[in-house]
Amino acid sequence: MTLTAGNKEGNAPATFGIFGAANGTKIAASYQAPDMAQALTGKAMLLEATLENPETRLLLGQTGFDPLPFDADANGILSVKLQSTDGSKANGTVTFTTEKSSLAAKGNVDLSRDHFLEGQAKITLETQDIEPYLLQQGVALPQMGSGLPLTISADVAASPEAIALTAVEGKADNNGFTGTLTVDRKAPGAATGQLTVDTLDLAWLGEGSSARSRMRTAHSRRAPWRSRPGRVSTSRSTCRRENSGRASMVRSPALPARWNGRATRFP
Repeated sequence: MTLTAGNKEGNAPATFGIFGAANGTKIAASYQAPDMAQALTGKAMLLEATLENPETRLLLGQTGFDPLPFDADANGILSVKLQSTDGSKANGTVTFTTEKSSLAAKGNVDLSRDHFLEGQAKITLETQDIEPYLLQQGVALPQMGSGLPLTISADVAASPEAIALTAVEGKADNNGFTGTLTVDRKAPGAATGQLTVDTLDLAWLGEGSSARSRMRTAHSRRAPWRSRPGRVSTSRSTCRRENSGRASMVRSPALPARWNGRATRFP
């Protein structure tokens, strides 16, 4: 750890630096402010940090996630930059990259104790296969193992009540989708929103709504979002998991596929 602070008047720039390693993760961080007084209060500060680990799962665990022991892309690098503006506000950027994936977020957040990390940001995600990251969080899609390339961008607004994603746009295995999603922060696992997709595989959706998603070998199945000849469409398709563990679906044909309802996470 290094510390430098100006002259005897205490009004020269103050800089804190941390360099080292923890559980295989290389850490490099610096914290700067115009003087020591502002450094201690967090005003006019600049924070930059980079964490790097060849085992991405370990890096995710160190940053607050609780990943299950499934391998993902190698060489994870997490970079954070925060620069305070007026009051408790700060402009920030976060990037997370691996050999096959990249995630970026840029926006402004509140650093005050009562409104910590509330704000707005633009996020973009691109990965050659999202499945390993879902598995690490205990989420198993139907027909796992065939791979699911994903690109997505969205505007995010975080408040004490909810995290709202608007202007959602992307592709899952070349199948385009758009929509909105709101995650209820006071009811963990609950979300509401609307999603429109180019094509919808009803068999895949039905399997995903069942109580148990069967996991089969990759060579015996197709990727769930892969484009297929023809078009399967529904209007306002609502899929609900019943107490019996079966999927209930109501659909009408001839319009672009659309989900409009409430999704709840089940144990």
